[in-house]
Amino acid sequence: MAFKAFNFSARIKLKDPLKLKPCHHPLKWPSWPSYSMENNSSLMVNLPLSGSDSVAEVIITVFQRLCEELESKELNLLWDCFYEDITECVTNGCSMHLTRLLFLLVSTLQIDNGLKISAAMNSLIETSPEEVIFLMLMFNERLQVDMQSSSFLVEASEEGVSRICSFLQEALLYWTGVINNIVHKDLSSVPSCEVKLPMLWGIIGCCSHMLGIQADPSLLMGLVDALDQLLMIEAGFPKSTWQSLMGAALGSFHKLGSFKKSGVEETNKFLHLAKRYRSSSKSTIQENNGHMKFHPELKAEKAVDAFDMFSENLSHPDKGIRVSTLRILCHYEPLNGESNVQPVEKKMQTEVSPTSYAEIQRNNVLHILFSIEDTPLSISTSRKVILSISKIQMDLSAARICEAYIPVLLNGIIGIFHNRFSYLWDPAIECLSVLISKHVGLVWDRLVSYLEQCQSVFLTTHDLSEGINIEVCGKTSELVERFNLFVNPASDSTPCATVLSLLLRCLQKIPVVVESRSRKIIPSFLKFLGYANDDIMSVGSFHTHACKGKEWKGVLKEWLNLLRVMRNPKSFYRSQFLKDVLQNRLLDENDAEIQMQVLDCLLFWKDNFLLPYDQHLKNLISSKNLREELTTWSLSRESNLVEEQHRTCLVPVVIRLLVPKVRKLKTLASRKHTSVHHRKAVLAFIAQLDVNELALFFCDATKAIAVYIKGK
Repeated sequence: MAFKAFNFSARIKLKDPLKLKPCHHPLKWPSWPSYSMENNSSLMVNLPLSGSDSVAEVIITVFQRLCEELESKELNLLWDCFYEDITECVTNGCSMHLTRLLFLLVSTLQIDNGLKISAAMNSLIETSPEEVIFLMLMFNERLQVDMQSSSFLVEASEEGVSRICSFLQEALLYWTGVINNIVHKDLSSVPSCEVKLPMLWGIIGCCSHMLGIQADPSLLMGLVDALDQLLMIEAGFPKSTWQSLMGAALGSFHKLGSFKKSGVEETNKFLHLAKRYRSSSKSTIQENNGHMKFHPELKAEKAVDAFDMFSENLSHPDKGIRVSTLRILCHYEPLNGESNVQPVEKKMQTEVSPTSYAEIQRNNVLHILFSIEDTPLSISTSRKVILSISKIQMDLSAARICEAYIPVLLNGIIGIFHNRFSYLWDPAIECLSVLISKHVGLVWDRLVSYLEQCQSVFLTTHDLSEGINIEVCGKTSELVERFNLFVNPASDSTPCATVLSLLLRCLQKIPVVVESRSRKIIPSFLKFLGYANDDIMSVGSFHTHACKGKEWKGVLKEWLNLLRVMRNPKSFYRSQFLKDVLQNRLLDENDAEIQMQVLDCLLFWKDNFLLPYDQHLKNLISSKNLREELTTWSLSRESNLVEEQHRTCLVPVVIRLLVPKVRKLKTLASRKHTSVHHRKAVLAFIAQLDVNELALFFCDATKAIAVYIKGK
């Protein structure tokens, strides 16, 4: 690892020498000694080029601790030394040393002289553009700079940042030309451009803080138009990265304050882009401060079409997409019947006051959903969010929500499941079950479609991402790493298996609704079990690769719980085939809980050969009651405990319940020796059968081998 040393003398006169202890940090730092600053002492700093190196982290921590411990007057000399060193680097052209100094200053966030810092960056932009862009992004990110507030860049003179502004302007024009050239002439050059996209993204991010000084924000819109033309081309290149860049450009345009000055035509354009790229979490329209002065495109009569277009986004796993979509939908004028204002009062009102509008916002279901999604989730905030969900549920029960909002609300509640915060799930399940029961005709097909989509994603083992990960030869730079994180952010959404289970738990609360629509539900269950379509030849004709694993069994249990609460299986779609699957395939599962669920489902068919022996069969499943049941009950003909006319159908059920206890010892008991004794007892019980009744036992006992061979 190569280091470059730089020195500066910090002569800080203190009454008592300051003893600095190592700063505790969540990362694991390498061991380093305590530092002290005595009178007239010099602090020697070895700062590596990359901020990710451990030595750089230690140095940054030391300076951050100094800033915490010393008073501002005592730090003045230290910063003066820094700025003198920066000035010297600018004068002598020491770009590498200057980059490291700026990195240290940005990291410590103790910048009192913005003019000198901006001048230093201005000097570096031509020789080290990537480093300057990265430093500017990092600084703006840490300070959360707003264009309405002062920052070291905004306060700088035009001369102080003239090179940076010119660089950004020229870069935007260059990239607009490159993209237009791709659109009209050379689509094959897309791959060569993709490796340079991190720099374009960094430039776009810096524009919101620099171009306000002297540049025309229309340059950003020119880039957006070029990106829009590129994305309209039907070509075989990944588009999600380019969509993200468009969202970044629109975001910078907003930070420049240009949205507030937009007229009808510009707003139409932004809405058009939002609708076209609605699946991108980076595209968004910010808050409208116009109260009841709604844009013509945001009037109530336009809202229904917008709901149809955007509603599916609200059930997307990406929280950014859900929040951005809700932010857009909240701009639309509320529909009639959405507020809690009484009808008589509505007729008397000629216009809505700001107070009434605020009340409408509090009661508007879209604003409630937005507050739920936008609230940082924690134990302390969960009560507020749960109360919001309960309010939606009460409004649904009292029919206070306009029907046009129902499809949006369906997806919005499903979206709550994607928040990885289990305290919200049960209230959301209750709310969703009320919505379905009240508006089943309106939402049923949409719900089943989403359930099948979620299930398909879960069953798919290879889920390839469309996004691009930009890599360069050798070590990846900080700018590239940040760009990759921007394009493909780490997801903290609820796992697909959990969302699928939550949807099934919701359906379990409305069994009457589900039972009357089994033609939609039963095929979904059969697909989950690996059956390709309705043209199924036999119970054994399923895809085994999708039917394994702990998560799969967890979802299977929820499916079986759903079947168990529907009490009339004879009326189900494909009732007989479903019964055959339960009895001939799932009954011999190694999991005792699944066996019990399957048996409960089979009992609802009320077969004469099964009902008289239900408790015996349940005892055979239970490890607690198994040994006693094997002793007190018998299948031998001599015992006369099983009626002769029932044997043909009952014996296969008993065999399938007991085979797992022979195949796997750990299903019997926790201790090996106890399991062996239980297995002997099971075999002795089965030995009471006639010879012609044992064929199924030997077939099922070797089932694991057959499944393995089939999978090969």
